[in-house]
Amino acid sequence: MSKYGPKWKEKYCDEVVSFMGSGHSEEAFAAQIKVNRRTVYLWKKEKPEFGSAVERGEDARRLHIEKIAMAAIHDKSVNVALVIFYLKNWAGFRDDQHIDHTTKGDKMPSPILAHVRSDDGDKKDTRPVEKA
Repeated sequence: MSKYGPKWKEKYCDEVVSFMGSGHSEEAFAAQIKVNRRTVYLWKKEKPEFGSAVERGEDARRLHIEKIAMAAIHDKSVNVALVIFYLKNWAGFRDDQHIDHTTKGDKMPSPILAHVRSDDGDKKDTRPVEKA
């Protein structure tokens, strides 16, 4: 940490979990303690206990957001569009499905092309032929 940078405080580990648990981001936590967001990113790298606390804060924030969404089911005064936006942007929810159509890292067999003489004898027909 540079001599001009803010001083690290152990209490930030507990504070970040509590602050994020009320729905805020780690960047908002940086603003709350009056440091640059890059400082918070640096602390996450340099201080494993703080990085772990931020992860717990993320989990707490997701729980907070899900509670809001569950309350919105029964409370007609809640702006449902705002809840959906919040869930998609902050809690990782989405309404599209991603289907993996790959071979999960296995090599794809390449097709073998065979030259087959057509009925007229002059034209070549190239069709993929499966390996046996």
